[in-house]
Order: sequence, then C-alpha cells, then structure tokens
Amino acid sequence: ASLLAGVGLALSDARAKRRMQAATGDLEERNRHLAEANERLALLAHNLQIALGELERHQRRTAAVLTEEAAMGRAVANLAHTFQRPLVPLYNFLDKLESERAEFGVLGERYGKLIPEMVHRIDDLIRICRFVLAMPGKEVPQDLSEIAREVAALARRDAERLGRNVRVEVVSEPLPRIRASRTDLFFTLHELTTNAVRALASGGHVWIRMSAEPAEAPAHARLEVSDDGPGIDPDRLGRIFEPYHTTSRDESRGLGLYLVERAVARMGGEIRVSSAPGTGTLFVIRLPVGAESPPRTETS
Repeated sequence: ASLLAGVGLALSDARAKRRMQAATGDLEERNRHLAEANERLALLAHNLQIALGELERHQRRTAAVLTEEAAMGRAVANLAHTFQRPLVPLYNFLDKLESERAEFGVLGERYGKLIPEMVHRIDDLIRICRFVLAMPGKEVPQDLSEIAREVAALARRDAERLGRNVRVEVVSEPLPRIRASRTDLFFTLHELTTNAVRALASGGHVWIRMSAEPAEAPAHARLEVSDDGPGIDPDRLGRIFEPYHTTSRDESRGLGLYLVERAVARMGGEIRVSSAPGTGTLFVIRLPVGAESPPRTETS
C-alpha cells in the first residue's frame, strides 16, 4: 500500500511539474511577445518623433504658401488637393492608434503623447487645404450680418457638443455690404467665435457686434468678437498672431489666428486684440465697405 501511495505521489508530482513547466513556458512566451511589442512600439515612437519634426517644418512652409498664394490660381488648389489626400488616412490611423494607447503599458504612456500632437498638426494641415480649396475666385459684396448669424448658430452647436451652456449673441446695426471673399469673412468670424466658445465655461457669453464707421474716409465697418472668459496673459498677447503660438493648453495647435490675420489683410482690413487675465478678450476688425447697404438692425 505504501508503495502504491509512493507511486501515486510521484505521478502527482510529475504531473504538477509538467503543468508548472507548461505554465512557465506560456509565461516566457507571453513575455517574449510583450518584449517584441515594446520594441515595435519604441521603434514606432522613434519614427513618429522624426516624422513630427518633418511635419512641423512642412506645415510652416505650407501654411505660408497656401494662405498667401491661393489667389494666384488653380495650381495652388491642385497642390492643396494633392497634399490633403494622404493626410486623411494618416489622421484616421493615428486617431485609432491613440484610442488603443492604453494597451501598450508604460511605453504607451511615455511615447503616446506624440500621437495626439501629430493628430492635431495633421488636422491643422487638412483645415488649411480645405480652406484654400473653398476660396472663391473673386470678391463680391457680402452681407456681414447674414454671415454672423450663420457663425453664431454653428458656435452654439459647438458649445452644445462640449456640454457647455454658452450664449452667443449677434448685435448689428444697418451695415453697408463688404466687398470681400465670403470664405475669408466666414473663416475669420468662425475662428474667433469658436475660439471664444471653447475658452469659456458654462454660463459664459460671446458677443459678435457690427457697426459702421461713416466718419471714416473711405467708409469702414467695425466688427467685434468679445467674450467674458478668462482672458489672455500679457506675455502671450503680443505673439497671438504668430503661427503655432496658442492661448490654449494644447501647444500643438496655433494656426487659426495666424490665418485670421492673413484673411483680414487680404480683405484690406486690420485686426487688433485686447485682453487681460480675468477680464475676457476683445478682437476688433476694421474692413473697407462697398456701396450697397442692406437695411437690417438686429439682436439675436
């Protein structure tokens, strides 16, 4: 009986040892796969860092070329179209990679911050390309009040998507039409208004105000976009229209106001900004006007 018990114990030990060896083998295999995955991730992060530097250099050059030279003809539009095509799938790939970053563990935390930075830069490039492709070939008289209402409606929806109760109000007196590109006018108002909305907490307020300056020769329209938000630090205010300078916490952005200044310049106008921490921000734009004047006074 004792012999049988000993044999049984030996067999049990052997089976336990085989199970342990199998488990150890599985663990070693998993560790090997994890090490390979970490190596691939490290290589990907290295390549992303190199690509990010190249992307930033190309983006600076492209922003200047596409925004300043768009009026020269179809060649620039073709360039924008060609440049945009490979960016969209790359944006989608990086966006998906960002959503799966948690699966890469420590290396994902270490290198993953490069991914959203590249996503934002590519998003800016796509915006530039679409902006250029949408530009009309000539300037025609535009109703600034109508464009402001369209922008305000979009900004309100943007606030809703952000889960914020932000009031966007349009205040306009009778204005002459502005002879300018509708795209430039819309882009300028939209960029300033949505920037204001995104800087505000719930309960904030954005105003779009328009008035004529008839005493000026030639006549000008005055356009204001203001908010009661947190304001801008003085050290940032002087550089606000520089490319890649941003007033938000996301340092990877910062082309919007640069493009706004270029658009205002194309329309023959000027833009200035005033702000201080805790006092909100005010953008003032002066634009030359045409001869036509739609009789409209409104507050919305």
